[in-house]
Amino acid sequence: MSQALKRQSPNPDGRPVGSVGAKTKMLREIAAKALADGVTPAEVMLDNMRFFHEKADVLQTAVVTKLQSKKLNSEEAMELLRRAEGHVKVAIVMHKSKVELDEAKRRLANAKGRLRDAL
Repeated sequence: MSQALKRQSPNPDGRPVGSVGAKTKMLREIAAKALADGVTPAEVMLDNMRFFHEKADVLQTAVVTKLQSKKLNSEEAMELLRRAEGHVKVAIVMHKSKVELDEAKRRLANAKGRLRDAL
């Protein structure tokens, strides 16, 4: 395909090539404001990484708390979650049904992911 033909091809949303959509404009405005405030792109990236790391910690704590309510201490709950490859539903099936990873996954698959049906 020639370069001229590629430039004339429309974007999936029908905009001409090279035009900027509303979302891109908004993101560019946010980036420009952050830069004007002295915030570098690297700082934004690090803040996002911190946010998602904290979110993962909160989720992990919630899962451990949920599993602890099933008569497990935090070390046992973390070990169970590790053995379940981080999958909460699999960990619960493994614990409640006293089965191993493959069997728990099979039960959940047969139940179409519905925990109550898998138990």
